[in-house]
Amino acid sequence: MKSLKLLFYLITSRRNRYYTIGSFMLIISAVLSLFLNFQSFNCLTKLSEYYNSPLEIDPQNKTTVDLQRNCFIITNSYVFSVFGILIGVIILLVGYWKKKKNKIN
Repeated sequence: MKSLKLLFYLITSRRNRYYTIGSFMLIISAVLSLFLNFQSFNCLTKLSEYYNSPLEIDPQNKTTVDLQRNCFIITNSYVFSVFGILIGVIILLVGYWKKKKNKIN
């Protein structure tokens, strides 16, 4: 309950825009990274099943190329969403640092 109050304060803070932007960035990137994590797991599972099948595999098959491209895009998007989480945390830390700096002065 206390963490929900803190999250509400960080999102609705009017005094410090760093908290608002950092919180939105953190929340959106976290939700996106969870979604993309499951999607990449499913995509890589399908790709693994395709390559481990006993049938003869043609690497230049359109299905294989499309599946590889989709897995590549999904996993790279997941990595970028993790970077979004890091950027959101950095923005929150900068906002906290500026708030402490203003209190001292």
